[in-house]
Amino acid sequence: MVVSASRDHACCNMDIKELKGGAKDMECKRRVMGLEGKSCRYSRLESTYREMAPKISSNVMDLEELVEYGQYNKICPFYYSRRVKDMMDLLFIPYNYLLDRNLARMYDINCHNAILIFDEGHNVPTCSRECSSFELSTNTLSQALVQLSALK
Repeated sequence: MVVSASRDHACCNMDIKELKGGAKDMECKRRVMGLEGKSCRYSRLESTYREMAPKISSNVMDLEELVEYGQYNKICPFYYSRRVKDMMDLLFIPYNYLLDRNLARMYDINCHNAILIFDEGHNVPTCSRECSSFELSTNTLSQALVQLSALK
């Protein structure tokens, strides 16, 4: 069993955890890749995560416990859950990871032959609408009209 969550909820690096939104994602990726001479002390090779999986998954942990475990054992809960999900029989993830096609592709989530249970299912319609909606600014529409006019 593994619990998966966004960096916002699964990060245990205090230097990164305090950042907001996109800045947190970018700094995490920079450190995992070792850019600019910085690294994350919680980042590990995929093989290390996979070797640790049987030991970690034998303990039933919620997200907060997984983050505490990560802090104590110097492993990243965010990347751990992503690297070992295919080894698990049970995966807890936010439902937007399934409903949003882009997130499902990004996290490589395969629901073939899976049993899906939605907690807080009354939120699924709203999440589905949000995942399949987008906003266009008047500036974007104006630029599109200019480009269309040029095609005539």
